[in-house]
Amino acid sequence: MLTTVNAGTLLLLTDLADQEIVTWNKVLIVHQTDAWVRRIVPAKLGFPEKRVTVTERFYVSMWELVAMFSGLMGFIWGMLSFRVRPI
Repeated sequence: MLTTVNAGTLLLLTDLADQEIVTWNKVLIVHQTDAWVRRIVPAKLGFPEKRVTVTERFYVSMWELVAMFSGLMGFIWGMLSFRVRPI
């Protein structure tokens, strides 16, 4: 099944595969469906190599996870201990 996406649509890169002269990106589409998108169209006689898709992986470091978890715990503690006091 062929699917067309609009320019600027963000897709999640899950894998990368090289076949002879073509590089493919495996991307995640709606509802856990994977698709293969060409990364680079190889050069042909009279036409230069063309980059079709620009993909970047999203990484989260351990320190960022610790900071997110401690921030979440602080937020929950603040919500549970918040009291409105009459004047």
